[in-house]
Amino acid sequence: MSGDWRQTSLEVCEPCRTTNTIGIELSARGEQEEAALVASLSHVLDDANKNVSPGELSPEQKGDLAREFEAQQGTANGGEASKKQSEDLLHKLNQLISNQMAAIQNREDVRRDTAERLAYLSGYDSVRAKVHFIAEERESGEAYPIGPILKDGLPSSRNKQLQLTLLEAAWRDPHRVPTDLLHQCLRQAKELIHQEWVTDEAVLWDGTPKERHSARDQYQAEINEVISTLPLCTESNRMETIDYLKKLGVPNQFNQQQTTPTTPN
Repeated sequence: MSGDWRQTSLEVCEPCRTTNTIGIELSARGEQEEAALVASLSHVLDDANKNVSPGELSPEQKGDLAREFEAQQGTANGGEASKKQSEDLLHKLNQLISNQMAAIQNREDVRRDTAERLAYLSGYDSVRAKVHFIAEERESGEAYPIGPILKDGLPSSRNKQLQLTLLEAAWRDPHRVPTDLLHQCLRQAKELIHQEWVTDEAVLWDGTPKERHSARDQYQAEINEVISTLPLCTESNRMETIDYLKKLGVPNQFNQQQTTPTTPN
């Protein structure tokens, strides 16, 4: 403890000045240093995203386990040796399951921690990386998606115009299937061009009638942008995009059975 009563805890705590409340490093970085960090974080995320089944047994391990099971079945006579063999096999199976669960949890921890570090970066390379991983995330897939973490990092980006341009391109890309997350990010990027904060999705449609009408018009215009890309989509992307459009709360040509306007997703 410092003997100088005039020093505050912040002044004597180096990590308190260089990290935020969740331990993310906030020290200023040069352009090259941040670019290298973004490349490193992106590499970690790419590797984790490819490894969708961490801890899965190799073909050799599966073969060995199958042979052990067959051998145990062949000697199951109720004797002590057979009982011990069954207990050993059960213990081995439990250990394999525990190892796989630990590998899955480690993968999710790595993805989350890496996404949090990337989200708080502000340079051009980080903007491109955030938009890339947001656009790559599918509507359903990961149990613990990183897209919402990166969405929360959009206000940290310095170049808001570049961010908006990239998100608009991703939204209109016929090679991608649109998602609610990507649409939310696009809306927030438009707000961040004019202000330092974004409107929470939960209260987006709670404004005045004029504000709600304006928000609805913008929403439908963005949906029409997606519809206009359908002729350029591959067959599989076209079907997935149409399925997405059918599920939206705002009426469009693919969900015309809805007669009462509702709040968009």
